[in-house]
Amino acid sequence: MKKCCLIGCLIVLILTGAKAQIHVDEFKRISSGEALTNQKKDHNGQICALIKINTRNLDDTQRKRLRFQTDAVSQIVSIDYPVGAIWLYISPEAEYLEIAHPDLSVFKYVFKEIIQSKSDYEMTISTAVVETIVRPTITEQYLVITVEPKEALVTLDGELIIPDENGNVTRRVRIGTHECEVSAPMYYSEKQNIIVTIDQRKEVLIRLKPQFGYIYVESLPESEATVLINGRQAGITPLLSDKLEKGEYNVLVVKDMFRQASQKVRVNENDTSKVVLTMPAGFATPTFITDPEAEIWVNEEFKAKGSWTGRLLAGTYLVEARKEGHRAAIKSINLENGEVRDYDIGSPSVMYGILDLNTTPPGAEITINGKAHGLTPQMYPDFPVGTYEVRFSRKGYETFTKTVTVTETKATVISHQLVKAGQSARDLSRGTTQTPTQTSTKTEDARSIETWVETPVEDKLSGQGTELLSGPPKVPKTSKASEAPKTSKAPKKQATTPSSKSSLTWFVTPGIHVSANRIQSLNYPDRSRQFSEVVSCNSLSTGLIFGKLGFYVNYKTDLLTSMASKSVMVKPELYALTGRGKPSFDYVYEGGQLYLSDSWGNPNRDVRLPEGMIVGSSANRFYRRAYTVGAIWKPSELLHLKIGVGYGLDKRIVYGVRTLGTNEEVIRIGIKGPDNGGEAELGAGLDFGLISVSASVSTLNFKYFEAGINVGLSFTFRK
Repeated sequence: MKKCCLIGCLIVLILTGAKAQIHVDEFKRISSGEALTNQKKDHNGQICALIKINTRNLDDTQRKRLRFQTDAVSQIVSIDYPVGAIWLYISPEAEYLEIAHPDLSVFKYVFKEIIQSKSDYEMTISTAVVETIVRPTITEQYLVITVEPKEALVTLDGELIIPDENGNVTRRVRIGTHECEVSAPMYYSEKQNIIVTIDQRKEVLIRLKPQFGYIYVESLPESEATVLINGRQAGITPLLSDKLEKGEYNVLVVKDMFRQASQKVRVNENDTSKVVLTMPAGFATPTFITDPEAEIWVNEEFKAKGSWTGRLLAGTYLVEARKEGHRAAIKSINLENGEVRDYDIGSPSVMYGILDLNTTPPGAEITINGKAHGLTPQMYPDFPVGTYEVRFSRKGYETFTKTVTVTETKATVISHQLVKAGQSARDLSRGTTQTPTQTSTKTEDARSIETWVETPVEDKLSGQGTELLSGPPKVPKTSKASEAPKTSKAPKKQATTPSSKSSLTWFVTPGIHVSANRIQSLNYPDRSRQFSEVVSCNSLSTGLIFGKLGFYVNYKTDLLTSMASKSVMVKPELYALTGRGKPSFDYVYEGGQLYLSDSWGNPNRDVRLPEGMIVGSSANRFYRRAYTVGAIWKPSELLHLKIGVGYGLDKRIVYGVRTLGTNEEVIRIGIKGPDNGGEAELGAGLDFGLISVSASVSTLNFKYFEAGINVGLSFTFRK
């Protein structure tokens, strides 16, 4: 009996020791500074506090088996294991710390003070007794999961795992039951509970059920058509599509020379839907036939020689048969879809020109491309166009050969002076002279001066064609070779031309000038804004030119431009303003301030911006005057250049709105500034008899620039 009681007490003692309580012996704040030095942030971006945990009755192995958890709002960011301790980085303001061990009961420690960010704390924990439970040697086993498809994702006990390239997942897990979920795009997800025992590793194969199908597409009467599935290009026929989710799809096939075809197709899970689409022909298949040596051109595109068969879209085409030296045969052919037909486009017709052959002395044998063509002189009025080798030969004379091209629109003339055998060109040219109408080259070989010309056919037929003789022409014996150079100097002795006579030119030219000028902004009185405003003004220029030098005066104004302007709209109030011809204004904007204007347009600096003034909702007006004088130089009868200086004025008038009580009125504001001063101008012109045209560029204080053009009358008097 005593023995049984002893054994029972021993069992109770062992069980009690195996599940002994975890206890926190001490918790306090310390000032080591590691939390500040090794800063770690939680999910809210706050710097964590550091709790240094010292353990009793636990070795390093058992110490690493401790598990920690805090409230749902806070976070345990990191756990480190220095020798003999545990460093726990925790969110500030955590409420409690839960400590667990697989072989001990769970202990929840509620913090008695608020956990501060960047602060260090020390905790000492212990158990009532030392671990005494005898455990099996093996508590874990391997689990191998194979998935199909290989790109599926595996979630094991809440942990997401990516399989390897073979679709395998290998893990060492604890003995017991594990939750596994496998998922992949376009597949049904699958969940399994996997039981792992101590006996051997667990192998599991999980095949996901497809949620997709395929479409197989063929096209008739030809393949290699482009396939579009729901508007996206999928490939060319024959085509097996990529994976498609179950549902309805629009399949379209497109190919050049065919009309497109489409069909709606239903895709089922783990199935392949086949569709065959027939494309109606959108082309004709003509055959064009012509001379075997002629080229076939379709809409200026070369196809072949002699004949061509091919596909062409329905429509009208210009078909030509071309051959060198021939006039092309041309046909306009209308083709229809599905048409298969032969077309004889005819043969190119021969083109003819005139070939005129002559020698001095006459009677030379003519050979053209190796064939005899009689004796010189000869004229062939209907000679086929082309390139030929012409040869003249006569007994006792040098043979002459030349390559010529006969064209349809011109007469080709060769006139050659034969050279006796052994006679040189120097012998022929000795004692001769050249007339101004002759072309000769003094060489050792008379054949080197041979030439040929083409003259219009109509001129040749009328006896007016120009012939160029080859060889030195015969001249009267009284002529001297030295006289020709004298005639070339004759122009130096010509009488004075009318342009060299003294002359007086008076001109008057109105014009228009365009400039890009600055507008001062009233929206920002403390600074200026630059706007590109194109404005124009009118000008009137007149002057006198004595021979090559002269002077001019010019006046520019915006008066006519202002008179042409009927009204301007003020936004957003939409007040219409009229009568913009006067340059006066009610207020002056100067130095960032708005002043009342006196009767002379000067600012009254005692009266500033009136109350109720609406700035920024305004229109603006350009006011321009300029007076310039300058010099003119006329290097030729046609051209004249000018430069001038003077005084210019450039003002702005801005139209604003003033409110007085319940009434509103439009006011004129003059903008003062460096808008008057020196005016400079450069220009050039052309004189076409009575008409004179000039262009110029001017500047005001080298700040604003204008481009102008003047057109007027020019009167020239000569002595």
